[in-house]
Amino acid sequence: PSRFGGIRMAAAALLMLALAACATPFRADVSRFQSQMPAPAGQTFAIVAEDPALAGGIEFAQYARLVEAKLSAQGYAPAASTDPASLIVRFDYGVDKG
Repeated sequence: PSRFGGIRMAAAALLMLALAACATPFRADVSRFQSQMPAPAGQTFAIVAEDPALAGGIEFAQYARLVEAKLSAQGYAPAASTDPASLIVRFDYGVDKG
C-alpha cells in the first residue's frame, strides 16, 4: 500500500512540473519615478470643500484635518482663510453603492 502511495506522489509531482513548463512567462516592465519637490518657502494653504454642501460637516472636517496634517508635514502653513492663502486645496469625497 505505501509503495503505490509513493508512485502516486511522484506521478503528481511530474504532472505539476509538466504543467509548469507549459506556462507562458510573465513579463512586467515597471518604471518608477520620484523627484523631490522643492521645500515650500512661506507658502500657505486653505482647505475648502469642492461641494459647498459638505463644508462645515463633521466628516469633511475630519478629512480636512488629515489633509492639513500631511501638508503641514511637507512644510506648508495653514492660512486663517482663503484670502491670504497661497494655495487653495479643494477636495471632494463620496461613498459608492458597493
